[in-house]
Amino acid sequence: MPPEKVVWLHNGFEQSFLIRQPQEAQIWRQELLKNEQKYLVVYSGALYRFKGIDVLIDAAKELPEIQFAITGGTESQVESYRQLAKDKHVKNVKFLGWILPRDRLASLFQAADVLAHPHCAGKAADFTNPVKFFQYMASGTPIAATEIPPLMTFKSSPLVAQWCEPDNPIAFAQCIDRVLKNHPRKLEGYSESIEFARQFSWEERAKKIMSYL
Repeated sequence: MPPEKVVWLHNGFEQSFLIRQPQEAQIWRQELLKNEQKYLVVYSGALYRFKGIDVLIDAAKELPEIQFAITGGTESQVESYRQLAKDKHVKNVKFLGWILPRDRLASLFQAADVLAHPHCAGKAADFTNPVKFFQYMASGTPIAATEIPPLMTFKSSPLVAQWCEPDNPIAFAQCIDRVLKNHPRKLEGYSESIEFARQFSWEERAKKIMSYL
């Protein structure tokens, strides 16, 4: 393939993630936040070790007053990580499995105080396809993100996020804490993130592809 014919584009997200769902988001918070808990951290994606799930569980142990909700994974993966959390005496993590339909996932993102994007370093960090990252953006919810190559272009963007090194549960817990202190939850979401995200919708991606034809 001639180099001049190669086009590199970011992945995209469905327009449904831009639709605000305040009532549905509040239902999620009522369901997931118990007792005196005030904050909800949500992770969505595959449940593989290289995705940083172990790091996230260890970070949750450092923040026992915060509720963590993890979506995605096969039944066997969910059970395996539930057992791991139990073995590590981490009581503030809930595994929700796959969330369907998509609009329920969108409302869960809007319900969160922080959306977590942990990841491990290594070869997997170089080729990972961060689909959820773009959905996170569209939700307008602040993000705690790991500094891996595919995401570095967004560190200097208007995106409302805090960043930290990979493979470090303490650093990730501190990153979440910084998000909570610097970017309190907004019912309407952060407009900076939402407006920045619009360029990454599937429709906008299609327009860019067509512009090269």
